[in-house]
Amino acid sequence: MRGRVESLVDLLPRPAIFVSAFRWEVEEKESAIAMVNRAERPLEIVTMRQEGEGFTARLKLVESGRRYELAVKLHGSGPSGMGLGRITVGTNQGETIAIPVFTLLRDKIYASPLEVDLGQISQQQVERQPDFLRLRTDTLYVYKHRGEGFQIQVDSASSFVTIEKTPPEGPAAMVNIPRQGPTAVFELRIVLSPETRKPGKLEGTIRIRTNDPEVPEIRVPVRGELK
Repeated sequence: MRGRVESLVDLLPRPAIFVSAFRWEVEEKESAIAMVNRAERPLEIVTMRQEGEGFTARLKLVESGRRYELAVKLHGSGPSGMGLGRITVGTNQGETIAIPVFTLLRDKIYASPLEVDLGQISQQQVERQPDFLRLRTDTLYVYKHRGEGFQIQVDSASSFVTIEKTPPEGPAAMVNIPRQGPTAVFELRIVLSPETRKPGKLEGTIRIRTNDPEVPEIRVPVRGELK
């Protein structure tokens, strides 16, 4: 026997909340979804519980018995980077609805992803295929909001990786990111060093120096495993 369970409450435009902002604009930006009643019985939200410390949730009645707005703002004092939380609401119709909250708090200069995971790499495959490491790469991006003239130097990195920077010299490439504006971008191509031979877990840090006096250095964890 097969069936499909449908909620009596629609979450529009999507069943999750995504919110991102630079640290200095958290008070101006919020993300919201609508909670719309599909049943004849009037809807009432009777409980709301938040899991996650990087944001604040606000519930607003829009139309009595029919529609609520659930909005989220980031905390400007929270840690930068991506986060995942959840808001759970209970209704007078007996439903409990869990809504994921995906957050991204950006600083003026930030790296994406926040850490590099090279995964598990087979030593036998490396020995059989000389080009395997060249093809098995990870990419790290370093951004600066309105960063004309932004420059970086990969000052030191874990000995088990090699890094290629694009552009290789001079300031970063400038791109226009939607809802963010002109942004300086460096691309770092990261690959396991051919000299790494000893099997086991690999853990270290990529250290990036910048020419910005307010954010002179970024550190990104890197890990992997050679089997």
